[in-house]
Amino acid sequence: MGDSKKALITGVSKGLGRALALELASHNHTIIGCSPEGLSICVAKELPEGLAIVSLDPGTICTHMLALCLGHHMASQSQSPQQWALKAATIILGITISDNGASLTINRSVCVPTISNLVFIEA
Repeated sequence: MGDSKKALITGVSKGLGRALALELASHNHTIIGCSPEGLSICVAKELPEGLAIVSLDPGTICTHMLALCLGHHMASQSQSPQQWALKAATIILGITISDNGASLTINRSVCVPTISNLVFIEA
């Protein structure tokens, strides 16, 4: 990819977000964005060659908000943000076009699992 630049776009599976992602991808940008899981799965089937979308489950991360909601003892059973970042970086940076439509997990915790999506579009 050489001189590729990166862009983070939310709502990348439809409307303005999708149009912007496609435009930037045509100018050699790597796009990372978010969209609802159901839309990500549908979009994976419709993407032109050279584009990909994956669903990413980040697992549960021990944050201040989680501790407020679940109590410190239960929240502390989850991975720290620093632990999560090291795992996530490895997985996210390893995503390729061949992963189109895949469902990936950073780390599923025994606590309260969460779902989000990561979209990776490569020019």
